[in-house]
Amino acid sequence: MSERDVATITGLAEEIGKALAAQNIARLQISSDILAGRPRPGFHCHQMGTTRMSANPKDGVVDADLKVHGLKNLHIAGASVFSTGGGVNPTLTITCLALRLGEHLATKVAA
Repeated sequence: MSERDVATITGLAEEIGKALAAQNIARLQISSDILAGRPRPGFHCHQMGTTRMSANPKDGVVDADLKVHGLKNLHIAGASVFSTGGGVNPTLTITCLALRLGEHLATKVAA
């Protein structure tokens, strides 16, 4: 995990805890690993960032059109192309990426 990933996970846990306490809804017990800046992957984790999108093959696996660098006909649409993970469900963003890729490929096929 990058420093930004750790900061995002830690910040999300802290802000949710504050919001729940401020509304007197609940008290959130944050894992000691998260508080120490060492969040561990678990059931809440996604495969985000494992085939990151980048303009440069040195920094990622796919380009802006979700095509794998160096290959002519392989595209990836999913959370793995995200540059970093967050604390929210990625389903809507994944759906938008898939639709965008479908439109891109349809345009290429039509040409």
